[in-house]
Amino acid sequence: MGDCCNQDKHSKLVRPAWGEFGRNELGIKAQNEEMVRHIIRQITPILSKKYKIAFLDKYHIQLNGFSQELMNVQFLSQGQSAQYEASSFPNEFYRKSLLGEQDIVLINANQLPVNQFVTIIDQKNATFIDDSIFQLSETARLISYIENQIESSVPKLNGLVLMGGKSSRMGKDKSTLDYHGKMQKDYVYELLNEVCENTYFSVRAGQVGNEKMPHQIEDRFNNLGPMGGILSALMAIPDRAWLVVACDLPFIDRKTLQFLVSQRNTSKIATAFLDPEGTFPEPLVAIWEPKSYQSLFHFLSLGYSCPRKVLINSDIQLVKVLDSKALTNANEPQDYEKAKADLEKSL
Repeated sequence: MGDCCNQDKHSKLVRPAWGEFGRNELGIKAQNEEMVRHIIRQITPILSKKYKIAFLDKYHIQLNGFSQELMNVQFLSQGQSAQYEASSFPNEFYRKSLLGEQDIVLINANQLPVNQFVTIIDQKNATFIDDSIFQLSETARLISYIENQIESSVPKLNGLVLMGGKSSRMGKDKSTLDYHGKMQKDYVYELLNEVCENTYFSVRAGQVGNEKMPHQIEDRFNNLGPMGGILSALMAIPDRAWLVVACDLPFIDRKTLQFLVSQRNTSKIATAFLDPEGTFPEPLVAIWEPKSYQSLFHFLSLGYSCPRKVLINSDIQLVKVLDSKALTNANEPQDYEKAKADLEKSL
């Protein structure tokens, strides 16, 4: 049997940055176990009002004369909590699946290995230069420290111009239509560049021939539609969030995108507008966070390739669009002519 894990035999994928247990993690070390658990009980109800928090602990229990270790994970978010308990994590892949959507994983550093940790002490009148050492009574300062770590690790935002559709109803490539004195793909690219760190074109395989555009991401999935473009972007750069905008939206504008970015909630897997009818989330003017990567593949494994279905059935931030016309799409020649006329009237 050949070596199936030989990396030279497989596609080289970009792996998301990861700590020992989570994307973002912090150990809590103290003089004893109860002090760690006490400070966790003090800070997590406050932190979990805004963030998704997990606390990872290890217990030693006595059962029928036998000693056993148990791994315990508490999940806390917006007043809700859940627990996972087992003798151990089966493997690192299960661990990543379990903790992948948390904004931060807090870890009992007295019991478990972690690279970065804070130290809690109970010594009155002691002073410290190191800002990672906290008195037991300094819960407010510790909460602020953890909040700063979460906010400083917020993924940067990239833009993605979805232009890989076949435009069969329009009869010509919708990305090349001119609504604003330039091709629509270039118009959308410029809008995204104003609110994003970097912007990329999402293209299907063979779409641009030998003409390689700068910042181009070729779709790695055949006939999967927009979901393939979104997944291909996450596969290419998995530690960035992606503001996705389709090329068939003639009325999309700077104000709409700026507003969406201002409403971004990085604790959710995505931030999306409600569609013009106010019924369903709009997946093609949306911010997809790195934590959506796993969710998108999960739905795909269940046989669903609709990104809207992912949003409907996931924990997302829904935003009411300022002007519903911004989300009106143009799929047929008559839609193009009407949109072009409406835009010329507004000048």
